Amino acid sequence: MKLLVLCAALLLACVVQAFTIGSFGGAQLTSRAPAAKSASHLSMEVKIVVGDGESVESALNRFKRAVARSGHMQELRYRRYFETTQERKKRKATLARKRARIARSKARKFANDY
Repeated sequence: MKLLVLCAALLLACVVQAFTIGSFGGAQLTSRAPAAKSASHLSMEVKIVVGDGESVESALNRFKRAVARSGHMQELRYRRYFETTQERKKRKATLARKRARIARSKARKFANDY
């Protein structure tokens, strides 16, 4: 079972570039991207601290959630293919409209509750 979890962790590591595990009690699971040298390099770091009694599965799930929240995988998807300046502006404008729409609906819901 632990071998399967470690294999899954290594597979995840291939996607996010680097993965280090120290002695597991109190160790840190880390995903590091290279330092920002140019626009083609991502500079994001995700760390979680693993407790002494925490299982490998829960630590791996917390790591996956942290990577998802950091936006690292989403940024890798955007950078998979070349994106022109105009395409980037369109994408960001669309995301801004979506965020504004969600904020408006939350504000309406909050106003209706009180």
